[in-house]
Amino acid sequence: MDPAFVFFGADYLSQEVGATAEQAEQLRAIETDINDRLRNIEQDAPDVRSPKVKALLQERGQRETKVLTKEQLAKVDQLRQEVVREHEAKHELGRRIRAQ
Repeated sequence: MDPAFVFFGADYLSQEVGATAEQAEQLRAIETDINDRLRNIEQDAPDVRSPKVKALLQERGQRETKVLTKEQLAKVDQLRQEVVREHEAKHELGRRIRAQ
C-alpha cells in the first residue's frame, strides 16, 4: 500500500492536525470537489477510470499540501504510515492463518 494514496476525511484530518477554521474549510472544499469528480467517473470502464482516479487522488494530495503547514504535513505522513503498518499487519495475519 502506497502511503501517498492514503487519505482521510477532511473533518478527521482537520482535527488530527489541529487545522485552523480556514484550513478546515479549505480541506472540506477539496474533499467535496474531488469526491464530486470521482462520482462523475464511476461509470467509466475500469481501464479508463483507474488512471483518472489516480490523477484525482494525486491532485487531492497536492492541494492538501498547499493548505497545511510543514508541521501538519508531518503529522499527516505519520498518520498515513500508521495506516500502512496496520494494513500490512492485517495482511500478514491473514497469510499466517491461510498457511496453517
